[in-house]
Amino acid sequence: MAGVSVDETAQPAGLAAYQAVFSNNKPGKPKKPEDAAKDNTKVEDKALLFNSKFEDIKEIRRDGEVVTVTRSQNQYKRSQQSKKRFGEYSLLLRRVQDLNDRQKPTLRLELQSDTLRHEFRRLAQGLTSIRLNQNPIVIREPFRELYYYREQVRRTAYDKTATEEVRREMQLLVDFEAQYMSQTIATVAAFSDSGSIDFDFLWSLFAPGRQIVLQNTSAAAAAIEWLTVIKSYEVQDTANGPVWVLTVTHTGFNGHKFGTVQTRFTFPSFSGTIEITQLPAYPLEYCPHRAQLANAVTGRGQKYEKYCLGSSNMSKPPAGTIMMYEGPFWTMRDEEDKDSRKGCRLGRVVVDVEGFLSEYPVFRDKFIPAASAAAHGADGGPFHPHSGRKPLSDDERLTCPPFVPAFSFSARRWGLVLVEKLEDVEWNEGVYDKLKMKGNIKATLRGIVRGHSTHLTDFDDFIQGKGRGLVCLLHGPPGCGKTMTAESIAESLQKPLYSVNAGELGTSPNSIQGGLERAFGLVSRWDAIFLLDEADTFLARRSNSVEKNAPISGREVFLRLLEYQAGIIFLTTNRVLDIDDAFHSRIHITIPYDELDDAQRTSIWRDLAHEKCACTLTDVEASGLGALPVDGRTIKKVLRLATLFAKTRDDEADMCINDIVEVLPLAIRDSSTEKSLRGHAQGKGELENQELLAAVKQFVARFQMAKQ
Repeated sequence: MAGVSVDETAQPAGLAAYQAVFSNNKPGKPKKPEDAAKDNTKVEDKALLFNSKFEDIKEIRRDGEVVTVTRSQNQYKRSQQSKKRFGEYSLLLRRVQDLNDRQKPTLRLELQSDTLRHEFRRLAQGLTSIRLNQNPIVIREPFRELYYYREQVRRTAYDKTATEEVRREMQLLVDFEAQYMSQTIATVAAFSDSGSIDFDFLWSLFAPGRQIVLQNTSAAAAAIEWLTVIKSYEVQDTANGPVWVLTVTHTGFNGHKFGTVQTRFTFPSFSGTIEITQLPAYPLEYCPHRAQLANAVTGRGQKYEKYCLGSSNMSKPPAGTIMMYEGPFWTMRDEEDKDSRKGCRLGRVVVDVEGFLSEYPVFRDKFIPAASAAAHGADGGPFHPHSGRKPLSDDERLTCPPFVPAFSFSARRWGLVLVEKLEDVEWNEGVYDKLKMKGNIKATLRGIVRGHSTHLTDFDDFIQGKGRGLVCLLHGPPGCGKTMTAESIAESLQKPLYSVNAGELGTSPNSIQGGLERAFGLVSRWDAIFLLDEADTFLARRSNSVEKNAPISGREVFLRLLEYQAGIIFLTTNRVLDIDDAFHSRIHITIPYDELDDAQRTSIWRDLAHEKCACTLTDVEASGLGALPVDGRTIKKVLRLATLFAKTRDDEADMCINDIVEVLPLAIRDSSTEKSLRGHAQGKGELENQELLAAVKQFVARFQMAKQ
């Protein structure tokens, strides 16, 4: 190297001749100026740069600087040509040892010749763990990149259609494998035969392009299995110790198109050996049920494709697919903050990939990079499922994710749900007929709502976009059927119900506006019915001059948005007399509810006990319970408690009247306290509370006497 003097007296015999080999000078002759100019030409211009040979050398360093280079048993101090030393060798094994580091030398296999680099680059297309465009290509011990492609290298070396130069150069890699990698290959084979692996040889399982099974055994009763294709494997050091990182490719959907997605998974290291199939990710060929798994994930991929297409941008609502779901539910916040599993959810969800990505656009490129989406669907524009798009192939369906984004109506949040846990909704269209309302009101209400659903744009305000919605106000005491009305009419029309309690929207105008705009947007997208429960806060008239003079209030925000929404909205309130006059002109239907009478309560007791608890009440039992002055919500609570109590009995019989009687005093005492507090707020005394407790006592006493 320049700037380093060479002690001629310390030079080994024959050094001048050795230097002449790699400097293209003849021994004993000084270099002419024209020869020096030739040395500055490009490597490709030299006719005989590489010798199709392999050499094993040792490089000694101090503080990162080269001190000596060793070949065989001879040691040579570096000179000005040290950068080119051994440069004529096609393949070089460099053992690098730093004098300040007591660790064993690091080994680097260097592919130097143009032919060797070109052929290996061709065989290892897509390899990302090393730089294939580097000169030379460097493969570090344990030479896993060569291990991954050893069969392709061997085939090329023995390929009679290849040129003699290619076969000769590739034979160097074959010979290197036999001489330097035989122990590694034997160890990997032994691990494979035993079906186990240790952390040092974990890399051997994850060759690029290999199909692997990702499995999660803790999220559900059965393991969640996902087929993907390996892109790369690496080990990283963290504050908590080493981790292994897999980058995999799989099919994805970005709301418009299908394509290939890259996803990274990080797993902690382990000590000792572990069964390969117990790893969170392992090659498909080790799976004991791989044939069944392939069939299962292909079928799951078909469902994934269907759900994705159902949520893509279509010309008319509804978008998304309404499904029943019972399984683990993961909520999403942003790119770096993913909640842990939220337990199991039972209820209706709407599977809507595009809706999720519209609300969380940061995830759009995580689901599928835009550049890889061209294979399926038109570029950039809205996707239509009948626009000639070819369906996914079986190979593409194999790697579809096991989960899809969905909105949970019970949690009122977006999250990920398992495709295999989704079931078709069984609509209970007859539930509306059991609603305790006057017959003519019930039929008229359903007719109006159905008419609005089927003729949405037939009537409009003078100002475009105004007055296209249908707003229904349901008012009356708690537990008299207001919420049930909205639920049952949505059920009878087979529409999802998006229910929000007014308190969830916050108190500031900004939070109210954001919450309502989000809700109205989703309701419109899914053609859902919107229920705003306990809307008293928004409906009540302004009570003081300070509030009247405020620049803007939540009530005014609600009024404005209500006028421009185009869906079906149900509002419930217990205080109809406090409604602001400004709302009356925006409300299309007002339905009053009275407290339930004995006949209505008797019917509710009988119907709910039979349908929800498999308990058949006699006429006497049902009428006795119906005489208790409780609301519908309390009836449901009593029956639920009775069902839970019945499970503690030794026998496996269904819940019966005995269980209802056992829990009735406890449940009613709690309800009577609530009713008493509510009565105080409305100017009533303790009379209703006393009457209710007395009625319960009498019912229990009569029942116990009848049993005797």
